[in-house]
Amino acid sequence: MASAFYGGQFIKFERKFELMRRLISLIFFAALSFGGELADLSNECKKGNDEICKRLSLAIKNLELACDEGGEKNAMYCAGLGYFYEFDKVFTKAVRYYDKACGLGADKACVYLGLLYQNGQGAAQDYKKANELFAKACEKDVSEGCASLAYSYGKGLGVYPDGKKTNELFAKACELGEETACYNLALSYAMGDGVERDAARAAQIFAASCERGHVDSCADLGVCYFKGEGVEKDYERAVVLFTNACSGASALACTNLGFAYEKGMGIEKNKNAAKELYDRGCKLGEFSACQYLKNLR
Repeated sequence: MASAFYGGQFIKFERKFELMRRLISLIFFAALSFGGELADLSNECKKGNDEICKRLSLAIKNLELACDEGGEKNAMYCAGLGYFYEFDKVFTKAVRYYDKACGLGADKACVYLGLLYQNGQGAAQDYKKANELFAKACEKDVSEGCASLAYSYGKGLGVYPDGKKTNELFAKACELGEETACYNLALSYAMGDGVERDAARAAQIFAASCERGHVDSCADLGVCYFKGEGVEKDYERAVVLFTNACSGASALACTNLGFAYEKGMGIEKNKNAAKELYDRGCKLGEFSACQYLKNLR
């Protein structure tokens, strides 16, 4: 994370590797509707619904039979089982089925198998194995694989930290449609992290990602406009971006919007609004917002 002081408070850019990994889950598993259906059935079964439990058992058995048949056409059934068992926290089975799905050609399953190895869930923690799986998926142009491998290089998990390699992987994942990779690439340009600092390039990437709906990119585009970095300084434009991103639950945007209200920059000064926004930012996990709220009371 990097930050820049402005008027005694923080208007900052913030690195979010972890968010990238969380989004990967949502994107991949949305395609595995049968895996999600099993998870829904499991929830109902745990409430004591015997009929639902029978349906769940039959559905699992049918998927297992399809998976056991092998072949690329059945790879996603194996992946769906992997998701279900990961959801149910039976990680050893999740590893087994993701491994089979990966071997049968479900490349995104390789990413999820890698994440389990990375976290030591269902198997001994093994960063090297995780990175091999991420690299395999990335070579097949799976954006999540490239993004996860970038995470490893950024954090030094099983490899020496390498900013240049991290950003190369972010760039590839971004080109393949992984918005959080675009966001992190823009941050690298904004902060000069592993690349030569280029505020204009950062703002350009943030803007494109923001237009595609990435909330944190909108928040940091607001920072660009607020500080006049890579774009002409425009407090009012920054406030609009912070407002929209705060509505999307960006803790950073809520905090920065609170600062704008507190100081009357780009919007009429309003101490009560600032308090409400700092409180929201604090509750969303931005520690600095908690401090600013305390100072205003």
